[in-house]
Parts: sequence; structure tokens; C-alpha cells
Amino acid sequence: MIKINIKTISEEGIEIDDAIAVEEFGFAEDDYLKFIQPLSVHAKIKKYEDTLLADIKVKSRYRSFCSRSLEKVERDWQECFTLDFPIESTTEFVEISEDIRQEVITRLPVRVLSDKEMQKEEQEQEVKQEPPSVDADTYQPFANLKLKKESHD
Repeated sequence: MIKINIKTISEEGIEIDDAIAVEEFGFAEDDYLKFIQPLSVHAKIKKYEDTLLADIKVKSRYRSFCSRSLEKVERDWQECFTLDFPIESTTEFVEISEDIRQEVITRLPVRVLSDKEMQKEEQEQEVKQEPPSVDADTYQPFANLKLKKESHD
């Protein structure tokens, strides 16, 4: 549990390094993705009038499987995000662990690909993104249409 004591925050703010245990995420054994290392949390916290602002960087390692080949995948993962917490003059502590946990869960990849499958997808994207032709200065939807000659009798 990461608890911030409001009175310890100076004008420059404070920095906190902590960790959130894998068990706190509540992943089941059969979930498609789960952390295999504790989540490392680095937070820069500042107080602005009635708001506590936390710039957060999280890192961990997860285990999953490739969505295409079902091959096991282990990867390092990191994200950065900002959270804000309303505070009042009577607020002494703010607990931020649950908010971090929820934010992390929403940012986890929905689909994981193995390295081979990622390379295939990148190659497919390169093929789809052909460079425009030299004559493609403007969009001309009717450029290839031929006019019919009408005969008047």
C-alpha cells in the first residue's frame, strides 16, 4: 500500500519508489496475461492548491501467449501516466495503490504477439503503405475514366 503524507510534500514535490506485489492484481492462473515480477512504481508527486498530482512510471515483466501461434511470451512492460487526487485542508494521507492498480490493468495489452508474429505484421503494414506515385499531387477520382463518344444521327 502506497500512502502519501500530505504534510511531507514540499513546494518542489517529492519522489517515491515503491512496489506493488503481483498478488494485488488478482490475476487468476488461467488469465491470458499475468505479471511475473512485482510492479516497480516511481512517482513524482506535487501539491497544487486542492489537488495532488502524481506523475507515475511503472515497470514489470509479464507472461502471456501469442494470440496467433499460442507460443509462450515473456516481456518487459512499462507505462507512464498521471493521476490526480482531490485533497481538502483536513486530508492527512492519500492512498494511491488502488488507483495505480486500476490504471495499470486498463493499460495492459489486449493482444500479445510473439516476436515472429510481430515481424510478420510489420512486413504486412509496410506492403500496405506503398508510397504515393509521382502524379499523386492531388486526389483525382475520375482520372482513369474514358469519355464515351456519342453519335448524333
